[in-house]
Amino acid sequence: MRGRPTVMASRHRKRKARPAANSLTNIFGDEWSVSDDWVEVANQMCAILNFPDLTTRNGLKDVHADLEAYDSRLNQAFKYGRQNRNFKIMGGVVAVWTKMCTVDSILQDRLIDAGLLERVMTLTENSETLGLALRFLNVITFHFGKRFALEFRRYVGKLISLWKAHVDDPMVPSLVLGILAHSPSVLQSPSVRIELSPLVENILETLRQPALTSWLFDHAMAFFGGSSSNVLSECKNNRSYLLLCVAMLRSHDLNRRMQALRGIWRMSSPVTCKYIATFAIVGNLKKCDYPSDLSAILGEFGQERTEALGIKLCMRDYVALHSQNTLKPDPLALGRALGAQIMTNQFSVPQKACTGCARLRSCACCSDWNKCAPECIVALRAASEHPSDLDLADALEWKSTHCEKDGGKKALQVARNAISRVPSIPFFYYAVASQQHNVDHLDTLRVSKKGLKCPDIPLWIRTSLLRYAINSALHISTAACSWDQRANFLAMLISAHEDSCELIRILPPDSMFMQGDLSIHIIVTLLVRGPECAIDGPEMQEVSKKSEINNKFMDYLGIPLGMPSLVKDTRKQILDNMSDALQEWKDTLEITNGFVAESQESDLTFADHDESARHLDTWLSNFEDEDRRAKPGQYRWWSAEMSKEQLTPMRCTWCERTSAVLKKCGQCGTTRYCDSECQKSHWAEHKSSCQGKKAAPQPTSEMRIK
Repeated sequence: MRGRPTVMASRHRKRKARPAANSLTNIFGDEWSVSDDWVEVANQMCAILNFPDLTTRNGLKDVHADLEAYDSRLNQAFKYGRQNRNFKIMGGVVAVWTKMCTVDSILQDRLIDAGLLERVMTLTENSETLGLALRFLNVITFHFGKRFALEFRRYVGKLISLWKAHVDDPMVPSLVLGILAHSPSVLQSPSVRIELSPLVENILETLRQPALTSWLFDHAMAFFGGSSSNVLSECKNNRSYLLLCVAMLRSHDLNRRMQALRGIWRMSSPVTCKYIATFAIVGNLKKCDYPSDLSAILGEFGQERTEALGIKLCMRDYVALHSQNTLKPDPLALGRALGAQIMTNQFSVPQKACTGCARLRSCACCSDWNKCAPECIVALRAASEHPSDLDLADALEWKSTHCEKDGGKKALQVARNAISRVPSIPFFYYAVASQQHNVDHLDTLRVSKKGLKCPDIPLWIRTSLLRYAINSALHISTAACSWDQRANFLAMLISAHEDSCELIRILPPDSMFMQGDLSIHIIVTLLVRGPECAIDGPEMQEVSKKSEINNKFMDYLGIPLGMPSLVKDTRKQILDNMSDALQEWKDTLEITNGFVAESQESDLTFADHDESARHLDTWLSNFEDEDRRAKPGQYRWWSAEMSKEQLTPMRCTWCERTSAVLKKCGQCGTTRYCDSECQKSHWAEHKSSCQGKKAAPQPTSEMRIK
């Protein structure tokens, strides 16, 4: 059918694989390889078995064309090595399997369909080949294709049994834990029937052992951090895991501190934001004067800069403006007054809550605003008597659309247009940051930092931009720990700490946001300074004092302190449990502080085997190290000998798995896919750029496949 996007077959020549040599005994003599470099061993194995170059597309296509013959040679070589107890031959075969599975995901799927996992799992039955099998699985789970997860589910129970049977051997728990950490979605499958509570307990008990290794600890934390919802539920019910995360905030390693913070966040319940009707506060202010101690604090800070007074003045001015406009309607004058109020006070009216009933704006009380706002905006844009009229119109339009249901995108665009027109007004940077601070943290951080450079910034805008910058930097730096960008993350955290110190210094003592800001300050300080920051030191005591003063103001103003907040819950968990955490996990903390980052893999060796086993262990671990050092969004599922230019045409446009036999889109020929499933999944995004898109229907299962 014309216009239908299809996946066309690649037209490459099928090259029949050369037959294997007749005598493996003659091939694998004692001197067939004297190298301890497993890259060289794998290359020699490929040469002896007449394999093509696995670092090129043509070589991988040759393997695809006659996989059965090549796989048969590997099986024969492995059986020979096993019969003769030659670890280097077996390791060489495993190295080739590893290389094939990591550079080509479709080739991995075909090998798994041919029974590769079953063959590897039989190696776990022998103590001499147990470590070899587990290390292979550890690498493959880091690069698994579409078929792996389906087949691997059958063996999860066996792996956990191996852990229990070899609990005294640090190698086995380490590798099993690494395998589980790399494939957390497998434990979510209904077909995997294991008791998670004992598994979590076993992991925590392993982390208490004196023989704990850095590799084991990091994979344990990765398992907890990336695990499925059912594992997370078990973690929430296990206080020891919470105490472990709290204790790790005192680690000397920044990555581990951030990892611990993510663990505490994951155990916190989802937070539903509640809106505070700010004008209800005015009623409490009318009841009586501030107590003497609070009045003294306000006098020292400057009562004209406090939030409560700003709310009170806004309410007074808003009522006066509407009363005046009712007697003598003047949309231009009213627009200028409301626009100025919006740009100079955070609690300008109308808020999302009605000024009369404190409910969401849908009642008769709001009719004045619903009618006046559009008229005022039109009048301001039409007049333009002063250059500031357009600024006031933009501010009024932003506030109006911001209050509308589903008006966020429109309000964001209004604020961006205002910045493009006049980039020196801080209010519009605040407007942009407030609209997207939960959507795009990187852009929010950028916008907030630019806004803080503007001249003559009102206090409330400065505190708001600092708040958005701190939260964005914290979320970005703790969302992921790329090995290449650790310096950038550290810089963001240091910037967040500096901004946090500035924020709590200038924040009004009656601020409704202070408790959350103090919580963020404690978290960022612990992350940046680590064990140098004493929980009972002067800095934390000053924070505690500010918190107590703010609590008194919140009680007087009638603002509930028990409102849910992720950062406040995190702060409470940290401060309430730090003493118990350090008592329970003191030894583990000392062990992890003694780890040397550059030798994370060196202590995980095959103690019962020869030197070549240890070299194989290190060689296989390099596959994982390559991915750890990759940049975000850059997948290194290929040999170190393969350049990025070689990889680019080998990556599926949808799932980004690599293969030498991807299929091109038959319509445009520019995108490549593993199969029709990937093409159909990508079609919604691709159809806008695919040639002949208007005539192209949704891809169907009847597409032509290579």
